[in-house]
Amino acid sequence: MSELVNYATNIALVGDNNRVVNIIWGMFYNTDEYERWGYAAAVPIGDLGVQIGDLYDDETGKFYNSEGEIIKMTAEILNEEIDALDEFIINALYEEIIENAEDELNAL
Repeated sequence: MSELVNYATNIALVGDNNRVVNIIWGMFYNTDEYERWGYAAAVPIGDLGVQIGDLYDDETGKFYNSEGEIIKMTAEILNEEIDALDEFIINALYEEIIENAEDELNAL
């Protein structure tokens, strides 16, 4: 993970029970210090929607909450839903325009 060394990011501090006990902002290269302070792991999470109390699987490197694996920020998921709804509305409007145009042509 040497490419992660030179920037600050969100870091999940994981306790002995594999639960996230704190989330901090820091340099990734300092994570060994957090482990010396008694945390089981210090995991860079970037903008992943991890919260205190979430479970960390150190074998897979994945985080989980009561709904399952945490894969994206909530805002990202909402934006995807909005994009899908926008596409649906645009397609519905397009179909309505085509139907109206065909009706007008048939009326001529």
